[in-house]
Amino acid sequence: MLSTDYEINNEYKGKSIYELQVISNDLKKGKEFSFDDKEVKRLVRYARYIDSISWRELLVDLIRWLFVPICVLLLAFVLLRWNTVRSIQSCSLNVQARLIKGKTTKIWDIEANFPWQIK
Repeated sequence: MLSTDYEINNEYKGKSIYELQVISNDLKKGKEFSFDDKEVKRLVRYARYIDSISWRELLVDLIRWLFVPICVLLLAFVLLRWNTVRSIQSCSLNVQARLIKGKTTKIWDIEANFPWQIK
């Protein structure tokens, strides 16, 4: 509670730096500092609420948060994989067509046909 920013149930509270310096100087001089009773009760109530959250609820929330990003990554992987397989098949068909026509093809010519290679 003695900070510039703390959060209780999505509500941010805190003290200014000047207030914290005054409190710090008072504590160094031996003066007592008392917290607001309502604020302390509210903070304790919120801490108990946070402690009461079960691991199952946390697991369900984790799955909800990660479901969409994982699906997007899987979709991207599938699309990239499908495109790569299609490119390889296209190149192998190109090589087979050259061999069927009776043209001699050197290995470096075959490798140069892959679209992802930089010439």
